[in-house]
Amino acid sequence: MKNALFRAGRYPVVARLAFSGGMPFVADDDSTVRSLALQFMPPGQEEWRTGMMNIPVFPFKTAQAFYDQMVATTPDPKTGKVDPPKMHVLWRTSRGWRRLKNYRHTHSVIGLR
Repeated sequence: MKNALFRAGRYPVVARLAFSGGMPFVADDDSTVRSLALQFMPPGQEEWRTGMMNIPVFPFKTAQAFYDQMVATTPDPKTGKVDPPKMHVLWRTSRGWRRLKNYRHTHSVIGLR
């Protein structure tokens, strides 16, 4: 049986837009991290929560760069783990990844490792 959330119909949803850091009066500029949280509550079912956040650094400038990241981060079927040499090449050769790495080391971004 499919979860009710995936069936056609209307369901109660709570949405929350927020800035990072719990400061409701922070200025909205290019460096502001924003998030959207959704809480779905299908009747008689478990509640579902999801969240999305943007940061001012996006590591993919092209579709090819996104694809390269997907290939590099795909776990090896034998080990179930990402291949460290592939990730090393990605980090070393991708300007976007370097920008993201620098950003995460200079800003407190919850959930970004």
